[in-house]
Amino acid sequence: MNIAEYKKAHAGFLFICILSVVASFFIVRQGYAILANIPETKTVKDILMYGMIGVAALFSVYQQKQKQKLSTLTDFDEKLAFYQKIYRTRLLWRVLSCIVSAFLLFLTARKFFLYLAIFDLVLMLLAFPNKALFKKELNEEDLIIH
Repeated sequence: MNIAEYKKAHAGFLFICILSVVASFFIVRQGYAILANIPETKTVKDILMYGMIGVAALFSVYQQKQKQKLSTLTDFDEKLAFYQKIYRTRLLWRVLSCIVSAFLLFLTARKFFLYLAIFDLVLMLLAFPNKALFKKELNEEDLIIH
């Protein structure tokens, strides 16, 4: 199994997320925010935040079903191809979540979204492709990674 392609994609998306969070942070720090001084900001923030939580819950259920399906596969090549789809989907979800959090920080100037974006970045760092991660998720103890 070649881990380099996973690392390259992960690093590229991580860079995009870091860039979006840092840009939003400095824009808000300069005093620019679209809905910062509007009374309806709390309502907009709540709708968007609960919407994100709902979509995240649905995505989590979907990911669990995909992992269960992965564990039933016996052929390694088929398992690896299916895992690549799972990994790509999870990575795209994390990037989308981080970018949305950064955008909501810019939109509302609420520190909560900065913390949420930083949390997304930490999750991406913790899930950086490595041998232990692939062995665990593919449930293959004799996995050869290069």
